[in-house]
Amino acid sequence: MTHPTILAGPVTGEAVQALTVWSADRGSEAAFQALLAASASAVRSARTAVADVQHASLSLAQARAAEAISEEMEITAQALELGLSEQGACLLDAKPGPVAALRAQLPTLASWRGRRPRSPEARPTWLNATSNAIRTLGETAEHIDALADNQPEPSPSRQLGRDIAARLRHHRNALMAEVARLVD
Repeated sequence: MTHPTILAGPVTGEAVQALTVWSADRGSEAAFQALLAASASAVRSARTAVADVQHASLSLAQARAAEAISEEMEITAQALELGLSEQGACLLDAKPGPVAALRAQLPTLASWRGRRPRSPEARPTWLNATSNAIRTLGETAEHIDALADNQPEPSPSRQLGRDIAARLRHHRNALMAEVARLVD
């Protein structure tokens, strides 16, 4: 059987479906669904950093470049989410545990101790937003690679993780090129 790859471009629903069939043939649906859910969540999270770049853009060209990356990441997240089974979708809808819920409330709890609430932060500069997006995309790619590397070779989970990480690095490199153009 030829194993599908999606490295050449954006992650599509068709590619995810082909990998889903491969995972069913191998009997590795649980690992594949877990990687799908983790990847969809990670891509959506990293997309917010790219959206910040778009909003802080100095020119229409920068805004369009960031928008193109953001749109591809949205398509990727949607394709991943569409590949989720009912059980896999539960991983996305899971409520945070008690420790995570408490951490989310920490800014509120800090104000109870007499601290003044923080003032709204100024809008980040394009360079700051882009630096953050570059870092976020790189770290997200590393995390997805770590998940993929713990899967057997060859497997649909490993292939999907590697392909998603490669696309995130591609986007990181595109943003790095934008910074280089500005600096030169």
